Amino acid sequence: MYFGNMPNEGGFLLLNFDEANEAISKYNVDPKFIRPFIGSQEFINSKERRCIWIKDNEYNEAKLNPWLMERFNSVENKRNSSDRKTTKELAKFPYRFGEVRQNGDERSIVIPGVSSENRDYLPVGIVESGTIIGNKNFAIFNGPLWNMALLASRLHWVWIATVCV
Repeated sequence: MYFGNMPNEGGFLLLNFDEANEAISKYNVDPKFIRPFIGSQEFINSKERRCIWIKDNEYNEAKLNPWLMERFNSVENKRNSSDRKTTKELAKFPYRFGEVRQNGDERSIVIPGVSSENRDYLPVGIVESGTIIGNKNFAIFNGPLWNMALLASRLHWVWIATVCV
């Protein structure tokens, strides 16, 4: 099980559903650069969100789009203004999340890292291939489905209540 991807980009790579559609329709952003994004709140509350997801080998193509390049410049400026050395080093890669833990093409089993202990169950689910998992979640990438059954079981919930308190 892995942590999700940490943006660390000042909000410039994260988009709501309308912003994503506008980027594609108004600013001619290639849809392959816009991915579904799921944080713990999006997962628990079934909210739609998107992110800009550029692989290293796609950056030269992506930066040709002025709208994307403006976003990348904003990420670079935000990271350069940080007091942390590691965040400043991330400014060299303004097109990607600060911490990347998936390639973006896998089917994922998602477990929100933030949830209520008053639930009768642990929220667990499967998201479609291409969905980017945020750092407020844990994920099993391309895991067998029985993993989800075990995680969602009442026995696992009782174990969590006993061991993790």
